[in-house]
Amino acid sequence: MLTEGPAEVLATVPDEVWELTRRRNDGGSVEWATAWLRMTPQRLLSFAEVAWRESGSS
Repeated sequence: MLTEGPAEVLATVPDEVWELTRRRNDGGSVEWATAWLRMTPQRLLSFAEVAWRESGSS
């Protein structure tokens, strides 16, 4: 999968992001993260559909 669009490196993130990340990681800490990436995809490119069609045609 490829994305095209702007990206930023952030030193801090809103508390809401910390809480959502903690929940998604079953309570695990993300204290090790020294930077966060904020990606704003404007285009999403995936080749999964092509591979899926090829594997289903046999």
